Amino acid sequence: MRNAMMAMVVLALLDGLARARAGQPLVRASELAPPRQQRTSAMAISKALGSPPATTTDNRFSLGSDTTTYGKADSTEWAARMFTAGRSNDFGAVPFGTRLLHRFEITNVYAIPVEIVELRVGCGCVTATAGKRTLRPGERTTIDVALDTRAFTGANTETVRVIVGPNPKSFCLLKVSAISETNVVFKPDRIINLGEVVRGRASAQSIDIEYCGTLAWEISKVVVARDLHIEATLSGPVRRSGTVAYRLTVKLKDDALEGRIREYVYLKTNQVDAPLVPVRVMANVRASPKEAVGISSSE
Repeated sequence: MRNAMMAMVVLALLDGLARARAGQPLVRASELAPPRQQRTSAMAISKALGSPPATTTDNRFSLGSDTTTYGKADSTEWAARMFTAGRSNDFGAVPFGTRLLHRFEITNVYAIPVEIVELRVGCGCVTATAGKRTLRPGERTTIDVALDTRAFTGANTETVRVIVGPNPKSFCLLKVSAISETNVVFKPDRIINLGEVVRGRASAQSIDIEYCGTLAWEISKVVVARDLHIEATLSGPVRRSGTVAYRLTVKLKDDALEGRIREYVYLKTNQVDAPLVPVRVMANVRASPKEAVGISSSE
């Protein structure tokens, strides 16, 4: 046994001397780390498979057991995944002057809070408003995109750039399209603005709607949501050569709540592509002098 151990020591010494004479290191590089060629090959395979390189920062959002890599800043990948109900809407053909509204649903599908950093539009005919700016995991809201067809005629497509963050930022585009037809005109405007209104006092305003064309265009009724404190009546039609005209009159009910009113009533038409034409109703309702005195005395 002792002789065997001595023999092993002698062999190790001889092997070391042989390496030294040949200019080789006493310990093989393969015993310490994989060869450079092997490491390079591993990186090439990882790149070919599309795997992200290993970093000290974990750039991932996760929800439950699923983990989604959202990539570098300013990418469109992870922001677009939150619009599960779609990112475009085509209103079709609508009368010139129609103000259109579409609500895009956005859901935070990730495991950390996200923030709607900015809504960027490229035209004055489109506006965008977020219901909430910060969304917790699983929370949802809407981005309301309004398109004013008074700014164009014919076909038009507008985009809204939604920038989401906070770090890194990502963006995606929402698209709205419409065809603005000039054969329906609203006089003086598509908006009925009642201005300052005192509760309980009648305040009414009318607009005229005229159609000029070859179609048998008509308005059958005015649609008002049940929970709105608004009354709307339609008179007409008045037909002349090649034209048909209606008058829409809107007033507030006596039980209208105090505060700002920014609502829509809808004209139901026989137009197939856009059967409902929205008309904006605006007002600022304030308490009557008697109500104001009653409130101050009770306090």
